[in-house]
Amino acid sequence: MATLLDKKLSNTIIDNYIEHVVKDGLKSLQDHKQYGIREGTTLADHLINGAFTIYTLKNAIGLSDIETMLLMSTFSIHDLNKLSNDPEASLSKLVDNQDFVKENIFKMAVDKFFKEWEEYYNDIISLIRAHSGHFHLSGDQLIPAKDKTKLGLIRIKALSHIMKAVDIIDLSKEFNERRKKEEFLHHINSASKIQYRWISHKLTEHRGVLSNIIHNQIIDVFQSYKAIPLLVYAEGTWYMLPNSVDLPSRENLIEEISQKFDSKLSKLRIEDLSKVINMTKDGIKIDESIIDLLPADEILKEVDTLIYKRNFKIQDQIEKAKEKAQKNGIDFDEYIKKNGLRVFTTRDDMVKGEFLRTTYLFINAHFSKEIKSWFNIDDAWKLICNRLGIEENVFEVFDKLYDRSFVIGANVSLNIEELKEKLTRLWNEILIKRNSSSRELKDNIFKSYMEKSIVFDLGQDQSKVSFESFLISYVTQNHKQDCYGSFEGNTDKWMAPQVPNGILVQQFSNRLPAGASIEPKRYVSEITKEQFFIEKMVFRTGSEKATYLHFMPERFLPYAQLEILKKELIDLVRDEDILLGLDDKSLAERKEKVYFGNKNFGISLPKYSEVIANIISIPVFVKAETTSERTLRALEYGGRLGLEFGLKVIVSESSIPPLSANSFEFLFIDNTNWQVQSFLCGKKVSKEKVKDLIASFDSVRSIENKIRDDWKHSYFYTLITSLAESPLRIFWEIDRTLEKKLRGSKIKNPEWLAINICSQIKEDVERLDSRRNVMGEDKLKLSDYIKELAKIGWDGKIKGETLVRNSLLYPLNEIFDNLRKESSVFDIEAKRASIIQKIFDHLSRIIEWEVGKTKYNHVTNFVNTFLEMYDKLYGNKLSKLLSDEKDIKSAYLFYLRNEINTSKEEKNDSSSSKL
Repeated sequence: MATLLDKKLSNTIIDNYIEHVVKDGLKSLQDHKQYGIREGTTLADHLINGAFTIYTLKNAIGLSDIETMLLMSTFSIHDLNKLSNDPEASLSKLVDNQDFVKENIFKMAVDKFFKEWEEYYNDIISLIRAHSGHFHLSGDQLIPAKDKTKLGLIRIKALSHIMKAVDIIDLSKEFNERRKKEEFLHHINSASKIQYRWISHKLTEHRGVLSNIIHNQIIDVFQSYKAIPLLVYAEGTWYMLPNSVDLPSRENLIEEISQKFDSKLSKLRIEDLSKVINMTKDGIKIDESIIDLLPADEILKEVDTLIYKRNFKIQDQIEKAKEKAQKNGIDFDEYIKKNGLRVFTTRDDMVKGEFLRTTYLFINAHFSKEIKSWFNIDDAWKLICNRLGIEENVFEVFDKLYDRSFVIGANVSLNIEELKEKLTRLWNEILIKRNSSSRELKDNIFKSYMEKSIVFDLGQDQSKVSFESFLISYVTQNHKQDCYGSFEGNTDKWMAPQVPNGILVQQFSNRLPAGASIEPKRYVSEITKEQFFIEKMVFRTGSEKATYLHFMPERFLPYAQLEILKKELIDLVRDEDILLGLDDKSLAERKEKVYFGNKNFGISLPKYSEVIANIISIPVFVKAETTSERTLRALEYGGRLGLEFGLKVIVSESSIPPLSANSFEFLFIDNTNWQVQSFLCGKKVSKEKVKDLIASFDSVRSIENKIRDDWKHSYFYTLITSLAESPLRIFWEIDRTLEKKLRGSKIKNPEWLAINICSQIKEDVERLDSRRNVMGEDKLKLSDYIKELAKIGWDGKIKGETLVRNSLLYPLNEIFDNLRKESSVFDIEAKRASIIQKIFDHLSRIIEWEVGKTKYNHVTNFVNTFLEMYDKLYGNKLSKLLSDEKDIKSAYLFYLRNEINTSKEEKNDSSSSKL
């Protein structure tokens, strides 16, 4: 199956390694589990991680291209004992087996990546021998005359330290682990002319894309001091810094980082003005964030573009204006005539009116308090009319938002260009008067936030976060704390329309007074406002509420791997309006195409690499009717991409991850119902189980593809949750959906269509049914009894006269009808005899030839099997059995149709062999 990341690769070392070794050679090792100290990873994970770490070190320790490819190639096959089918084989024995080594060079596609491998074969062997701390170069290799390597023993010895270092470092599973990091650095310093020390940074909280921008600015600042980012963890990054480099003080570092952060944000704010200057039904609205960044003429240029794109419905506007005036007891036409005004009837009138309305909205939204002190005028319309030299009183009767601007536009003596010139002067005057201290205040807030949220380990200078100030702030601002984080600054009160879609009451209600009858308010700090704004700027939007996928390293990512991932993600953003969606039809039919562009649903990949860092948060928009269905569909995106990227993933309604990377194994689902949790076997899912889940999703789609009558309605969620609701509920869902399809079918024999469909989906249904063992069901499954009943039923032809539904279900209908009849006279044995006789008598009447003992035995076997199931699985409790009646009949019908198809195929095979 084609993957998301398939693309034309440029001819670089790392791209060639990905194309040949990662996507081809090491693919077979993705399920090769490791044990002991490396438990929880696969052999492929270990080898790929090491190769990327080597590439990250390339320039730091002065590796040539050939040496880099040699080391990456050698590391990709160095665990020869793990690649061998013989568990007893030792590395010393395997490395001397030239055929085995070459076999793995070809198997891992190293020959395609490192075309010069034959020239360096002895170098590869020497490095494999030397990579283990317990296995060194053999004695004869230490004799210069015996040296067969191309690089020479001295260089091989240096490179062997890199092999050892890289083999050790992926055991440093957690950010704060130090011993393995120190061992790694010891080996690196043994191989490098430049001597290095460790430094690191981490953030105390994660705020999605805002935190990622901070992470990236810290990396840029450290790189400017020759630090080499190497190990990327969810919470922060470790760097190798030359011992010869002295870093500035923590205060100076924070100053540099905050300046870069502010500069980056300024660029983001004006990168796509359509996100901050947009047309709404209430006029053109301008986000406050760009007021300090753009001059008035630049803002008005974007406004101008939007106005001329608008299709004005002049007559509708006039009618609505009349209705509003009438509600206020004013005759619109009479008022216009009496005051010597004219109605807005031309497009020029409307264009001028929209410029006026935009100016009103701009002043009213951002400077309604300031204009009193600046101009001694307390109303935005009064200020506008004052600058235009017109009386404002005559226009007061018209609605200030919807009608007033257009009436003024129709009656002002200026043409469009003259009006724009006067309004631009007013905008400039306002922006000049704006006190720059507001920007400085915001800058200080971000600097203060960074001082409290960034933790540096700079060797001797290790900063620590004091939670005292946060605690004091939390207590003193009781019920007014920031709804989205721990920032101690002041907050503003926001209502629901001001907050992005998807913020739940539960995410801030614990900071409100208990039992408050007032509508819940969101108290939002400047940091959170900026977070919301950045999310708006960097992600495209879908038609539905977003669910978020938070991807983070399982242990750490080598920095080179993160850079490649950034490039891959950004390269996929080709169209501003396209979301990357799952192609349901291709998935259902096992075709190559899995992802496609969709304007409404799918993954909203970030537009800028600046927001891709230690935790990658991506919104996904899915078509769903409930929160649980939305979460399940988003989970599929997360599972597929997590496996593909080699990253852990949290599926959450929150734009920030609700827990840390150390709190779960591979996938965590934050909020869903019990059916989905049962299907997943809990909220936390291992990598191995995620692979099984993806296979289950594929099976569901394959089933859905065959049974649905159109693609407008999806049964995906229904089929999955049915697995949790009862043992056979999926058969009932398939049955009722298939019946709907048959009713709409115009073919002559729909019963044969049903038989063929049941045969086509049998493998997928049984794969899903087998999940019941994973979900904790008893080994003695209800479906096993149903299969046996179907086999007996078809072998003995225990059915009605045709292959239609009711005819096939005849024996089960008879059993349920008899059991349902209450009788104190007959015990279960008497009922058994009665049911057998009734079914046999019915078959005797409808079958043309005489039936005898064989048929009776078939019927007896059928009824006995059913009653055994009734006894062992239902404890002879009728109410419990009857609650599953529909499910049992649907499952029986499914398996019986498969028996019919099997019989038909065997008959056709027999006829073909005779020919």
